[in-house]
Amino acid sequence: MIVRLLVVWTLVFLLAPRSSESADYVDGDLYMLKFPYESSLAIVHINPNTGEHSTQAVLFPPPFWATMTYDAYRDVMVVSRGSNATGGLTFVDADGNRTSLPGVITPFVAASRGDGIIYLFRNNDTYKYVDAQDVEHDLLDEAGNPFSLGSLSAVWDEAFFHAPSNSLILANGDASAVESWCPNGDQTCVLRLPLDETGTRVVGPITSAQIDIVAGTEEDNVVGITPGPTGLLSIVIDTNTNNRDPRMQMLDPVTLEFSLWAENGPFTGAAATNAGVYSTPRGEVVIFDSLSDVLRSFDSGEVGGGTVIGPPLGGGFASESARLIEVRRDDTSAVAETVSATIADPVSVFPNPFQSHATVSFQSADTGAARVGIYDASGRLVRALDSPNGGTEDRTRNWDGRDESGSMVAPGIYFVRVHTGITTRSKKIIRSR
Repeated sequence: MIVRLLVVWTLVFLLAPRSSESADYVDGDLYMLKFPYESSLAIVHINPNTGEHSTQAVLFPPPFWATMTYDAYRDVMVVSRGSNATGGLTFVDADGNRTSLPGVITPFVAASRGDGIIYLFRNNDTYKYVDAQDVEHDLLDEAGNPFSLGSLSAVWDEAFFHAPSNSLILANGDASAVESWCPNGDQTCVLRLPLDETGTRVVGPITSAQIDIVAGTEEDNVVGITPGPTGLLSIVIDTNTNNRDPRMQMLDPVTLEFSLWAENGPFTGAAATNAGVYSTPRGEVVIFDSLSDVLRSFDSGEVGGGTVIGPPLGGGFASESARLIEVRRDDTSAVAETVSATIADPVSVFPNPFQSHATVSFQSADTGAARVGIYDASGRLVRALDSPNGGTEDRTRNWDGRDESGSMVAPGIYFVRVHTGITTRSKKIIRSR
């Protein structure tokens, strides 16, 4: 009898759920890195729909700069103190536990590839990455040398790995710091760096684009790049100028064309918005308004102050340090074709994949003529698809899989881009064998 009881209790113990098991990050939840928090750096968990929040972890004393990104491979927040020396990274799990990599470069921004590689970007033209074994390496060029953009002093505001085109997107609010690529003064500059299959070398042509959201202002601050709707990237830009309004743009990661998502209204003072992210649960862009200490959400085409989400976050945020991250556990770098059931896909391709013919259909509130083109993964125009009848109302195009010279393109991944004058939308299209 005693033996039976021991067996039963042993089975109960072995099969009982463990309270000590580590928690997982939840898809769609928001996290904010903020300081000061009682003279420390802190990570705050935020419900994107209600705005309810709680402190997840209190970290080291406030640094000169702080950055945070989510890494799906390790299921951790990657936090850097952003000092001007080699200081390492801190990994924070969903329970708030920390592990450190003290020997790596301290980046001003970082980007996760989703397969164990975390890209590290610092000023002084320094580009590194940490591999899946937490070992630091130089990002290389095609010749196998450490990658360089030349005499560049830019501190990148934001970085993002774009999986469909296998490229890195870098953004800086001060084009004068990267003038060899973006010559038009104090405007936002975006670069796209194509990578090889391993993600460890920059290959192919580097492309760039600029946008001046309020002409004549001082330099802008890019305060967020995240996957947005229908394959675009949400890019939130703050003018960093008194009585100027931040803008929420959508960026085509293949062509680097911008389209306006929403505009702010009632803010005054510098750095009114300090952190921005596209929230997939909400289907809206969410920003942190540091003047009123609240989160606000903005829908497409909205002009004004947005919608306040839940209670104020409180705690005396410093505008230089807040950062918003959305958790995407499946693949933080993959751009969702459809981010929400409430967002209609304005571009469709059938069949997809295709062999010899595909039909592109699209929707738009603009009644003007549309420009439709097929692009390869490097951003090169493969074929312009003009309207067959020249009419402005035609919203369908056919592609026979051929390029401008009439030759059949190789099997692989391409992108159809539709520009209607109001917005630019992109969708992946696959030609099969």
